[in-house]
Amino acid sequence: MLQIPLHATCRRCGERPETAFHILQECEVINLSRQERHNFVSRQIARLAKEEVPGATVTEENVFTTKEGVRLKPDLVLQVGE
Repeated sequence: MLQIPLHATCRRCGERPETAFHILQECEVINLSRQERHNFVSRQIARLAKEEVPGATVTEENVFTTKEGVRLKPDLVLQVGE
């Protein structure tokens, strides 16, 4: 079984210990590529929705505030009809 030393630095950025938390939340090198993939998929879904759903409106990364004052920013909102 492969064991990684507890204090081994991140193989991507070399800045911090390579923990699951660092890889998933902190590592700028890994997060940049993940964000680029995420944005690519989001744009493809928006494009397909506009092409395939007649009368649909697609809003990307719009900020909504609930009546309780909570701010939400969904990646995509697909609205069909009113």
